Amino acid sequence: MHVQIVNFNLKDMTDAGFRSMVNEVAPAFASVPGLLGKIWLADVGKNT
Repeated sequence: MHVQIVNFNLKDMTDAGFRSMVNEVAPAFASVPGLLGKIWLADVGKNT
């Protein structure tokens, strides 16, 4: 099993913008062979 953790800065992105982006790219992750799950997390306080 493999786990990949990716952190990114949400500079200038609102919560609504983040949720919209997640919904837009989710189908690409769903098509990855063998992928069991994808979890999106956001920390408003750290802007990540």
